[in-house]
Amino acid sequence: MFGIVKAEKLLVKYKNKSIGLLMNQASFIQDGFVFTLDYLRSLGFNIRKVLAPQHGLFPITQANMIPFYSYYDNIFKIEVVSLYEEGYSFDKQKLEDLDVVFIDIQDIGARYYTYVWTSMLICETGIEVVIFDRPNPLGNKKEGIILKKEFFSFVGMKNIYNRHGMTIGQILGDYENVRVIEGDFDKSKDWYELGLKWIPTSPNIPSIESVYFYPGFALLEATNISEGRGTTYPFEVFGAPFINEEKLKKRIEYYKHKYSIQGVEFIYHRFVPTFDKYKGQVCNGLKMIITNYKTFSPIKTFLIVLKSLVDLHPTELRFNDPPYEYEYTRMPIDILWGDDSLRKNIYSERGFDCLLEMVSTDG
Repeated sequence: MFGIVKAEKLLVKYKNKSIGLLMNQASFIQDGFVFTLDYLRSLGFNIRKVLAPQHGLFPITQANMIPFYSYYDNIFKIEVVSLYEEGYSFDKQKLEDLDVVFIDIQDIGARYYTYVWTSMLICETGIEVVIFDRPNPLGNKKEGIILKKEFFSFVGMKNIYNRHGMTIGQILGDYENVRVIEGDFDKSKDWYELGLKWIPTSPNIPSIESVYFYPGFALLEATNISEGRGTTYPFEVFGAPFINEEKLKKRIEYYKHKYSIQGVEFIYHRFVPTFDKYKGQVCNGLKMIITNYKTFSPIKTFLIVLKSLVDLHPTELRFNDPPYEYEYTRMPIDILWGDDSLRKNIYSERGFDCLLEMVSTDG
């Protein structure tokens, strides 16, 4: 199903080449759960080094701007080279001893997820690249706004939607030095429809449910509201010590009805993060339950939650200042959202209506 299963067809061309492999712990062929590195080695490819994105080969670092350092892996007997050390821009010398880079890494379908941008930086070095394409777990539905060029950062380097509806191969296939090996899967189908098992792609994406919430509720990272980091269900819960959850639920239900937000229910919830925002403090908030994955709109759901928080806690809620993902000038919410329209319009009813109108939900 995945592009990587067609690698044997490339053996004649690349068998004697020095290959770098961009991958992480989720890079498995699900028929038999064969690790990509083991599979390529068994075919006879010379994998000289593993190239690791943010969080590392294994998910050992948490949030953004936490470096992961290169090391020699004793399990796989290979050098693991970090492409996310003291910043996201890596030294091109890390690729100098390579003839080609193979990319087989699982994206989650949200513009802010950094693996596609690490892949893009590799492509921009000019080295030969082969992308073994994988499904977008959210299918091909697009949602959000198109990122404006002046807000490009490591959480978005192309003019695509928040929930972009594309595969890594589709996003990066226009580079002249890139060859995309298509997988035999229907790009319109999501993870459930494809019958796949979820392997966590990073520390805070433990389940397929977290993938569905992420395009909307990753935006809470740019606020002082906890998005559930430090719990076992990040992005499925939100809260803060100052929140009145009874009033919040009522306000969210009001907007949910007014704007016909479907596919999700809210229940009372309190949690104590073990790290990140409000570590060791009780956060009052809500937990979300997806009732229909086809009608659930993570971006619009996030917007009615944020608007409710603004209405009820206008002085307590705030947007965080930079830095965020090594962007030191622009506001984090702006580079995540795609421009400054959310920050400027969320405080008024008319502005909020405009926000909801600009959000695309193209299938």
